Amino acid sequence: DMYFNAKSDNGSVGAQFQYDQKTGKGTSEMGATMKHDDHTWKFRFNSAGLARAALQWNLHKACKATLNTSVNVQEFAAGKVSALPLGLSLEIKY
Repeated sequence: DMYFNAKSDNGSVGAQFQYDQKTGKGTSEMGATMKHDDHTWKFRFNSAGLARAALQWNLHKACKATLNTSVNVQEFAAGKVSALPLGLSLEIKY
């Protein structure tokens, strides 16, 4: 197994790699965040082909809105995307 993580004032990036010597198969995951003044971009990818993206807005010091989606990269490259799910969540703190 191998793990990598780097952070800065404006975000972070990380990756994890796992390899099973018995089966000869491996998996990997990668994520990144990029922070801006009022919003943050978040991305995640894995070796199964799933890509996730999220955009989080700081609407107020007590309220955040997050828009997210996911897509299979292999289906996207082949032009076989049948749906693009979108999620919207609100986080309100008191």
